[in-house]
Amino acid sequence: MEDEDNIYDVGSSNDPTQTASDLQFGLHNASNYLQRCVQHCSLFLPDSEFEKDKLVQLWTAEECIEVEATKRMEDVANLMFDTLVKNEVIMPSKFDNLYRQMKYKVNTSKSSTWFLKQGNYLRIDEGNLDEMYGEALHLTVHEDCGFLIKQLPNDIFLDSKLLRTLDLSHTHISELPGTIGKLESLRCLDVSETPIKRLPESTDRLCFLQTLKLRACFGLFALPRGLDRLINQVHSNL
Repeated sequence: MEDEDNIYDVGSSNDPTQTASDLQFGLHNASNYLQRCVQHCSLFLPDSEFEKDKLVQLWTAEECIEVEATKRMEDVANLMFDTLVKNEVIMPSKFDNLYRQMKYKVNTSKSSTWFLKQGNYLRIDEGNLDEMYGEALHLTVHEDCGFLIKQLPNDIFLDSKLLRTLDLSHTHISELPGTIGKLESLRCLDVSETPIKRLPESTDRLCFLQTLKLRACFGLFALPRGLDRLINQVHSNL
């Protein structure tokens, strides 16, 4: 019987964590951390492409890896990513000439089973926003062919205080509900390549926000006046 808590069967020939060693990463229980990073890959649809820095920033925001004070989490996360590429769990797809970086895909032939929900990671497809639940750490919204998502319910974030990463990129969402300011644990917000016009003023309440991605938001004309108060914001992509 398959273990539905893992994408990979630990100890099998498909297990990419077999090559992970504590010495290689300078971590105790390196294989466990790598398993958590692999689990996160279930959020990507089989044919969807992503950049290395996107996945690394998600891992960092959700603290998938615990590091000592002498190490940078981003450095270890980059090494984890390279290990998954080496083991063909993540594979290069094509080089993006516009942004001058490689695009990657998840190798679905390496996975035993794909799930929409993996632990505290939630992927919503086909606009089924009713599946949102309060213990989710990550939410990704995908548009299916012929089904466009233009807005989110105003109350969707009221019971999502644990949410750390929110990925709405490549959707048709043009505005965010003001309740986004209730996401007091949010570290990463990605609305890249959407027709979004402005961010709610409540966005400046996201005091733990580390990453804000607004790439190719050509309709964006206003940012919250208090956004500069987010002193913990370390990555921005406008």
